[in-house]
Amino acid sequence: MSLQDSSHSVVMRSFLLSSYERLRGVADGILRRQPPGHTFQATALVHEAVVRLLRSQNYTFHDRVHFFRAMVREMHRTIIDAARKRRSREEYLEYMKYQVQDLTDTSLDPVEVLAFDEAISELERIDPDGAHIAELRCISGLTHAEIASLLSVSTRTIERRWAHIRSRLFVAMQAGYC
Repeated sequence: MSLQDSSHSVVMRSFLLSSYERLRGVADGILRRQPPGHTFQATALVHEAVVRLLRSQNYTFHDRVHFFRAMVREMHRTIIDAARKRRSREEYLEYMKYQVQDLTDTSLDPVEVLAFDEAISELERIDPDGAHIAELRCISGLTHAEIASLLSVSTRTIERRWAHIRSRLFVAMQAGYC
């Protein structure tokens, strides 16, 4: 399916053109959290996420925020899939080691990084908006103010939601949902 094939494609193209620089910034943030030696560049990561969305043919975006959310998710999945292809399980754990911003004062160990990924999935099941905020905060590295701007809410609202979301993530990681 090409970008010209449907009205959905026109909407996606519009969202992509209006969000491209911001998506490159998010991709840059994701890549900065990766260990040295990764092979992606920010532009390539954004383009790969677009290709993955096009291939899925299951995209219908309600608004720019929904599109942005899908793109962040696809960029994250691209990094994870690339690591899984290159590494055995033990090497994969080491490769995926990166600091999850604002969850702890120290870096998470590789097993906790995977637990965090599963906790996000569990949060998605019970609180999709909370999972979206967690992805934007932890995976993309956006500040509370940037998330608030993107979601058109106050910074204080995001700060309150983040306190609740962070505690849910900790509970999920410790309860073994992961």
